[in-house]
This record gives sequence, structure tokens and C-alpha cells, in this order.
Amino acid sequence: MDLPGTAYHRGMRGRRRLNEIIGALVSQRRGESESADLLSRLSHARTESGDLLPTDDVVDHMVFLLLAAHDTTTATLAVLLWELARNPDWQQRVADEVAGLNGAEVSLDNHKSLTDTSTP
Repeated sequence: MDLPGTAYHRGMRGRRRLNEIIGALVSQRRGESESADLLSRLSHARTESGDLLPTDDVVDHMVFLLLAAHDTTTATLAVLLWELARNPDWQQRVADEVAGLNGAEVSLDNHKSLTDTSTP
């Protein structure tokens, strides 16, 4: 039950806020030309009868994707940290690579220089 003070109530309040934010973004995207990002594509998508997808459907798709992306990212990071904890040699390799950036953050420009930690 959605009772104040419960975790479920806080979750439902968060979901309502996500709906507001994403709903506003859908309206904004519909007022613009379609671009390549997924939210824009869904905002401009049409049903078989030619109508725009209902805003609630677009919002539901985006909330699902946000939550799914959160779960997969969390799981991936947990496994990464676990494996680094089990393999001190890799901890050192990663630390050495990061030290080679001389304090710079990893960016699109410099990530390829990280040969041990980037994918080909």
C-alpha cells in the first residue's frame, strides 16, 4: 500500500517525479525536429494508425530503460570491483594506467591510451 513513510511510498513518489521529468522532455522533443537519440525517436514514433505514441507509453519505455541501465551498470561495477579485489596484479595495472593520465579524467580523447582497461 502507498502509505506515507514507507519505502513503497518513497518509490512511488520517485516514479511520479520521473514521469513528470520525462513527460516534459517528451513534450519538448515533440516540439523539435527528430534527432538520433532514443527519447527523440520514441517521442516522434507513430502507431500503425499514424498517431503519435501516447506520452505515457514513451515515459514507461524510458523509465524501464533507465532502471534496466542502472541495474546492469551496478552489477557490472560490482563484478569489476570484486575481480579487482581478487587480483592485486590487475589492481596495480589499472592504477598504473590511471596514473599515466597525470590527473586527467578519462575522456573520449584519451581512453584509447588505456590499453589494459579499454575494449578494442
